[in-house]
Amino acid sequence: MPKLTFWRLPVALLTVIAVLVLTAAQLATAVSDVEAERSDAADAAQTTRCGGRP
Repeated sequence: MPKLTFWRLPVALLTVIAVLVLTAAQLATAVSDVEAERSDAADAAQTTRCGGRP
């Protein structure tokens, strides 16, 4: 069985942490995009209800 070198575990842990951080950032961006689309849709609906006046 090959010996693990001392640097492999920290590199693996840093890789896992980096993936988690990037995933969280993508989720946060997706949530803010959805909220922005909902806001735009609400603005469009309000404009339509008001007869085209903003």
